[in-house]
Amino acid sequence: MATANCVFIGFWCALALSQPAAAQSAKWKLLVQEAGTLYRQGKYDRAALVVKKVLELAERELGSEHPAVGTALNNLAMLYKPQGQYAAAEPLHKRSLAIREKALGPEHPDVATSLESIPELYTTRCGGSRSAHP
Repeated sequence: MATANCVFIGFWCALALSQPAAAQSAKWKLLVQEAGTLYRQGKYDRAALVVKKVLELAERELGSEHPAVGTALNNLAMLYKPQGQYAAAEPLHKRSLAIREKALGPEHPDVATSLESIPELYTTRCGGSRSAHP
């Protein structure tokens, strides 16, 4: 989980710094900060609600195929995992992977993050046994 924490927390910094100035509205920045704070406090359900708002804003401001949307999807899925919402997390991870592969190319580190997230989800869901995933 420590790796997931680093990836997730790193998202907030990367998202805030990597978007064009137009995408960095005051609302965007506040939501990103709020979600990061809630995540660090272990308030995953509340953080998920905020990340959904970040996702909606990213889709509206940047388009549904932008890498920031893929990152928001991945992070929303990561918030669902500690809550045991594996069925909700899986399609988010898969959509994140598809967006990132298309937008960034198969060799990009964010694609690798998405590729790692799916088997990690199966491992967590199956109690630590990778051989039990579908």
